[in-house]
Amino acid sequence: NEGSYLMILDGETYAVEYEYHTTSTIKPKSHRIADVDGDSQAELVFGSPDTGSTHRIWVLDPATGVVEWQSPPCPGGMTWVEVAQADDDAPLEIIGVHGFTIYIFDCSTFTLEWTWIGPREFTSLTTYDLDQDGGHEDIILGTIDGSIQILMPSITGGSLYERIFFNMHSSLIDAVKGYTTAGGNARVAVMTKDRLYGVDPFDDGAVQWQSRGLKPHTITEGGLNMASESLTTADIPTDTGTMFVVGAFGTVNQFGGVVRRP
Repeated sequence: NEGSYLMILDGETYAVEYEYHTTSTIKPKSHRIADVDGDSQAELVFGSPDTGSTHRIWVLDPATGVVEWQSPPCPGGMTWVEVAQADDDAPLEIIGVHGFTIYIFDCSTFTLEWTWIGPREFTSLTTYDLDQDGGHEDIILGTIDGSIQILMPSITGGSLYERIFFNMHSSLIDAVKGYTTAGGNARVAVMTKDRLYGVDPFDDGAVQWQSRGLKPHTITEGGLNMASESLTTADIPTDTGTMFVVGAFGTVNQFGGVVRRP
């Protein structure tokens, strides 16, 4: 194994501005760009879900590839990473998830603020300000049994608590994203192995809309892998809807699709 490559492209020309070659034991996953330490310079943040001593969160200077910080090793790896305002203090937090466990690090000190172990294995992660009050963002997680859990820090500090929980689907949740409707209501987009749903998190996950089936043809269970990183949302200036971009790959096919919210 010769390792992996991280590439940073120019947003206008798509030319490779920087290419960072990792070691053979580091396989970057769940990349994020954010000014994590408040120095007005963006950092590259990613997790590594490998075995051994490298399964941790990494923070790199994207201009040089120099490692600015790495978390302590996290048992089992670090599959999903987000950078968000997860509590009410000024510094951002880095949120890492693997298996049943959530790790939250304070970006000002890079110390571990919270660890939370859930009753179900997590399969996707995102953050979003569901209250739309400009405060902290909720931590939204999909699980292996088709449930959605939404967590937030305790007001008194020192712990997380489950703010919202609902069963969504009979199979695992591949991806979750928060968004706001044209009417100003917070919703969660939920991706299963073959369909995209828009649900109301404040109404026990009531389905507001769903896409057509996204499988081009029938294949066996598990043959289609909807990667959690493949669901992206964007507001399109020419209309009032949110565009959802979905990419997927399977053992027998490849396809991408764009689903516009009704």
